[in-house]
Amino acid sequence: MREGNVAGQFRKSVFFWATLLYADAAGAQNVMRRPLQKNRKGSCSSPVVCYHFPFRAMITIVDYKAGNLTSVRLAFEKLGERAVVTGDPEAVRGAERVVFPGVGAASSAMATLRRTGLEEALSEAARRGVPFLGICLGAQIILERSEEDGGTMGLGLLPGTARRFGFFDPRIKVPHMGWNAVRPCRAHPLFAGIPENSEFYFVHSYYPDPSAENLRLAVTEYAGFEFASAIGRGSLAAVQFHPEKSGRVGLRLLANFARWDGGC
Repeated sequence: MREGNVAGQFRKSVFFWATLLYADAAGAQNVMRRPLQKNRKGSCSSPVVCYHFPFRAMITIVDYKAGNLTSVRLAFEKLGERAVVTGDPEAVRGAERVVFPGVGAASSAMATLRRTGLEEALSEAARRGVPFLGICLGAQIILERSEEDGGTMGLGLLPGTARRFGFFDPRIKVPHMGWNAVRPCRAHPLFAGIPENSEFYFVHSYYPDPSAENLRLAVTEYAGFEFASAIGRGSLAAVQFHPEKSGRVGLRLLANFARWDGGC
């Protein structure tokens, strides 16, 4: 890369983070400490205040042959973050931050995780309390079970089941695909600086259904049915949508994750 291009990339990274820091300084308390209202169906839990953005660390993107991970890596690189894609269980086991994306079928994904040793590596990383972000399929198989393929056992990092949309009206399309609003249930560092009801990009036929309401971080409505579009507990969070394909708000969420210390 030419010296001029390196300098240009550095200036872009500095400008981006300066913009975020200015927005945080100006509005962090309002964004994270305002009392979030329960939605009209009462599915959101009580507000919890947390706002943590510490040092930068290497981001480990888990490769288990479940989709194209390049877009996730490029999104972090656009933010000036260090990110590596790996299928090495030892690298995942010792990671500073874990991103667990994926698309496809739950059964084949879990078979790959077990065969490669990544199942135990992911569990160990989660137990260590490192910041952990599941995306799309990764938000489903972190649960105990999925209804897909007649029933598939998941990682069990959170209690709950991934369920298929069950609409009786054949005019309602499944998979749910396109842009849709995400409404946080409570304050969380992932959504810092992101306006409520911002739209993110979805492509999925199954959705995470955690066993406890306080595991819901955000909800989305599709065809009159409300489902959890973000779930989490402690240093573990997962989103059903694709932040890497969701424009500026998606980049903001990934930037928040890159600064999150796992506390909430």
